[in-house]
Amino acid sequence: AKGIYPVTENFDIFGKLGGAYFSQSEKDWGDDQWKTTRSSVAPLIGFGLGYHFTPAFGMSLEYNGVVLTDSYQNSHDDDSGTGTIGLTSINASYYF
Repeated sequence: AKGIYPVTENFDIFGKLGGAYFSQSEKDWGDDQWKTTRSSVAPLIGFGLGYHFTPAFGMSLEYNGVVLTDSYQNSHDDDSGTGTIGLTSINASYYF
């Protein structure tokens, strides 16, 4: 889900909530087979700024993060605690 708050006619801020499925694979040196070692569903959060140059074209700067929980960390390795896998991006959008 994405909530958008228009600050001006062309400028807005937004926040996102959702879920993400991810898996991690590894391969031993000299081995041809990939092995899936982790897979999980985790909460996804995001926020950003958007600017609309025209009604059909806009750009945004945003951050999206997948939140790893204690249960995911403790079930897969000896580390405890939480963490976030994040991505910051600049996007262009064309609306038709």
